[in-house]
Formats: sequence, C-alpha cells, structure tokens
Amino acid sequence: MHPRNRGQMFSGQANWEHIASLKKVFPDRVIIGNGDVRLPGDAAEMFEKTKCDAVMVGRAAMGNPWIFSALKAAMTSLEPLAKALPPSGLETGVCTWVKDLGENGGKPVSVDPEYRRALILRHGEEMFLMHGIRGIIEMRKHLTWYSRGIPGAAAFRADLSRIIDLDSFRKTVESHF
Repeated sequence: MHPRNRGQMFSGQANWEHIASLKKVFPDRVIIGNGDVRLPGDAAEMFEKTKCDAVMVGRAAMGNPWIFSALKAAMTSLEPLAKALPPSGLETGVCTWVKDLGENGGKPVSVDPEYRRALILRHGEEMFLMHGIRGIIEMRKHLTWYSRGIPGAAAFRADLSRIIDLDSFRKTVESHF
C-alpha cells in the first residue's frame, strides 16, 4: 500500500497510519508498505510502526541502487559494512553504512567512486546494447539521478545534452565520476 493520496503526488509525507490500519483489518494478508523509505532506518521504522510484512522502495532507488544492500544489512542486523559486487566483478565494497537506526535512520557514509563509475558505465553500455542510441539518450535522466549529491553535479548536468552516442557517454561519465 502506498499511503499518499493522489492530490499529494510526490509532495508531503506518506501517512503510514493507513498501512497500520490495513494490517489491523487484514492481519492474515501480506501487506507491503511504501512511501518515504529513503534510508535503512526508514524501513525499520515502517516495519515497527505499521507491522507491515514487507517494504517497497520507490524513488529512493533512482540513482541509488546501493540502497538495497544497505536495507538488507540493516534488516538482517549485519554490522557495519554492506557489500555487493557489481556484475563486472569489481572486488570493492559498494557502500559503508553507519547502522544507526535512531534519529539518523542509517546514513550513507560513502559510495566507492570507482564502483559508482563502473556501475554507471555498465548501465549505459547495457542501455546501448538493448536500445541503441535511444538508450544512450535515455541514460541522461539516469545520469541526473546518479549525480545527486556529488561535487560538480551542476556542471555534469550541463554536459548531459552533449551526450549523443556511446563514446560521448563514456567520456562524460569518466570526466565527472
């Protein structure tokens, strides 16, 4: 269940009480909660407050695929390093997470820059293989999400319109990541 009304669209706060109410009415049914889950602590808080059976992550995963490793680590009480290997076989940890499910709700400490770059390049190459040049053009929106919070993000986003083929995609990503 996504506890945000149509009028809210993507603004405001999701009302998790709706999830809790639904679970109370249907205790034997699987209830999946969604809305405002951005950090591992958010998922833990949703489980605690709503008693839902599962948590779904939406927009928080855009440009942040590492959230799933962090959620898994937090939900299984792994300390403190969440590791995942990209399909390319890099042998570096993806992200170090501070497991603080109190007021900070778990916060990202760092994402390995080489892993980030390798993942973005792989994503673009896969898009090109599947969709040709159209896939590279579509990668522009993904690159906007990947660039959130990195130094020089505004300059990077200004360069996105220059990405017209696989070569320009690679050069732009390598120069900014």
